[in-house]
Amino acid sequence: MYNDRLPHHRHRSCRFPPPKPPAIPFTDAVIVLRRPGELAPTQEHTTSTGAYMVGRLAPGDYQVKVYRDERTIGDETVSITAGRVTGLDLEVGAP
Repeated sequence: MYNDRLPHHRHRSCRFPPPKPPAIPFTDAVIVLRRPGELAPTQEHTTSTGAYMVGRLAPGDYQVKVYRDERTIGDETVSITAGRVTGLDLEVGAP
């Protein structure tokens, strides 16, 4: 039987937590990765969809910074493991 007085998963009021608004991709942002103690960073630019890929990294921890118009808009640490693809979905602030 169907009881329309009970909340159902199809109703918007049952969603918890409320969905986040879709993220707006940052195009042509500069992604900079640096290992602690190393001088030369590795860098890449984001695509028109906000995606980026940095290949051939040695295993270890990296500091990841995101720049746009020469301003830091994101900062995070990531651990790279040998033989695995590591994803990092950065949430950045407004430029």
